[in-house]
Amino acid sequence: NTTYLHSELLASFLDAALLYLIRILDYPDVDIRFLASNACFTLLERGVTTPQALLKQWDGMNATQKEMLVSVLSSFSFKHPESRSAWISPLLDLAKMEVHLNLRRSVAHLVLGGIATGLPPGALQAAKDLQDPRSNVPPNGGLE
Repeated sequence: NTTYLHSELLASFLDAALLYLIRILDYPDVDIRFLASNACFTLLERGVTTPQALLKQWDGMNATQKEMLVSVLSSFSFKHPESRSAWISPLLDLAKMEVHLNLRRSVAHLVLGGIATGLPPGALQAAKDLQDPRSNVPPNGGLE
């Protein structure tokens, strides 16, 4: 696959590194996925990147990559609950457009199963809505 040769150039080395890590979150070998998840968490933990920067990659991810990213963000949220107010709403908005029920429920669990402090207004209700298999499903199953 050489489509990347014709795509827009990334703004920085960090953007390229994040894209690489995101792509290997779907690597066939599960141990490699865990290594990539750990690398993403370490970059978050050290302040090298932000959850918002990782979420910018969302539209280019498949369901497996998204699930792994939600897992990383969940771990980060438990360790740094004060950071949640900056990125929970964008994550909930992205999850609202997902047809993959388990992914929507994983995002809901991140919000509802975590520490309730630092959540923006409406986040708890938005997370509860994600758990309902009939609510918030985009028209045409998210296909344009």
